[in-house]
Parts: sequence; C-alpha cells; structure tokens
Amino acid sequence: MLRSVCALVLTLLLCALGSAPVTGQDADSEENTVLQDMTIAELRVLYARRVLTAERVQRLKQGVKPGTKMWYGNSHSGVRVTLEGTPHQYLIHKGPKYSGWFHHKTVITDTRNMRQTGWTVKETRDFGGSVTVNDMIRAGGGFYLLLGANCHDAAKAIMRL
Repeated sequence: MLRSVCALVLTLLLCALGSAPVTGQDADSEENTVLQDMTIAELRVLYARRVLTAERVQRLKQGVKPGTKMWYGNSHSGVRVTLEGTPHQYLIHKGPKYSGWFHHKTVITDTRNMRQTGWTVKETRDFGGSVTVNDMIRAGGGFYLLLGANCHDAAKAIMRL
C-alpha cells in the first residue's frame, strides 16, 4: 500500500512539474536557445502560435565524421516548424540534457541558434494551423529514454499529430 501511495505521489509531482520548458540546449550543447530572454507573456504567445508547416530533420551528432551513415546512436532529430505570424522558424527537439530532472525534455529553440549545416529533411507536413507549438511539445513527450523515448521517437510522434 505504501509503495502505491508513493508511486501515486511521485506521478502527481512529475505531472505537476512536467510543464514544457522554455530553455534548453541542443543535444550537443552547442546550440543555446534565446528563449530564456523572453518574458512569460512572449512565451505564452509563442506556445499558442499555430504551426503552418513542419519538417522532420536529422543531422549527425557533433564529433561524428561527415559522410557517416546516420542511425539512432550517431544522429539527432527534431522538427523544424514555420509558424503563423512570425518570420522565424523554430526547432522542437528532445534530449537528455534539457531542463531539470522532473521537467519535459522536449524543448523549442529559434533556428537561428541551430547549426546551419548538415541537416537532412526526412519528412514534411503541412499542418495548416491545425496544431499549436504547445501541442507539438506535448507530443514530443516528457522523460528522455535512450530506447523508446529519444529525439527520433519524439520527432516522429510530433509529425503524427
């Protein structure tokens, strides 16, 4: 009984603390986000923005020899989105280094903070404003697990919305 109560309390705590983060770094810790400089009001506007188009993108991780075939272990995936009402594109992606232990690991960053070379478009989709940034971040999921809940799985889940 005590274990069940502890598990329930931990689950509730994780859900309460598991709101989508506003800061983070790329999986290689080389691409810092500028979202930490945004006000809460600006973040609310960003998370409520409608997604027009999305591209599932993938690139080799830092330090992997260029030209190497991409696979789960040596690459990073995310979803590059074009939003209604802003000229900027954003990358929604997941990684184990983002935010705190109890927070979502799916984050958003302005593409101006991304490495600009080496990305390969794997899939495109026209959402036509049917989903928001917040919907996509939630679809990317919370906890990062190397098997079954990594950046590649998150990007595919986002594209299935």
